[in-house]
Amino acid sequence: MKKIILLFSIMTCTNFFAQKQEPKNVTLELEFAPLGASPLKISSLRGRYFIDEIQAFRLSFFAGGTYTPTDTEYPSLGTLTDKDRTINFSINPGYEHHFDGTDKLSPYIGGELSYSRATTKNSDEEFNSSAKVSTLTTKTSQSTIGLRILAGGDYYFTDKIYLGAELGFGFTRDGRGKTTYKLENSDSGEVAPEDSKGNSTLLNWGPNYQATIRLGFCIK
Repeated sequence: MKKIILLFSIMTCTNFFAQKQEPKNVTLELEFAPLGASPLKISSLRGRYFIDEIQAFRLSFFAGGTYTPTDTEYPSLGTLTDKDRTINFSINPGYEHHFDGTDKLSPYIGGELSYSRATTKNSDEEFNSSAKVSTLTTKTSQSTIGLRILAGGDYYFTDKIYLGAELGFGFTRDGRGKTTYKLENSDSGEVAPEDSKGNSTLLNWGPNYQATIRLGFCIK
């Protein structure tokens, strides 16, 4: 509650000098969750370029991952290390058409395409019959594409800083996915499992919304 009151106070004190976007403005955004455990978080980096006062191209981008090694010691043989890796990537180009609103409020509608890809890679080690380390690496990847129409609004409480919210309606399609295997230093006659693809796709459609408030900065 204190965070909300502080935010409201800042907006009240500064909104007399606020002005909406102008042609050739460039903005960057992050997500603001005043009631969450992590008030500031970045699930993607979004930029916008305003062609004029009412039209803007937008682009959201995210790339990240994890790496988790796990060591297991065997006194008479040595140490085995299992490695788990994840890589996530997404890119969402889109377009916004803004309306008059008020001096500080800029409502808009638009559309957005989305593409994402998630990859996991697990390397499991074990000792073979010759007491050498054998490694089985399993790699799984899946891509998702989507399209949505959206509506939202930005409230400028200074010339360079604004808050925004957004909702939309659209669909996403998850691909079948693919899993590959690689076996190294295995015992004679031991082979890796055959590569495989998923046997189905998943189509999701319906309304969606952002559970957070967008905090944006005008950098140009």
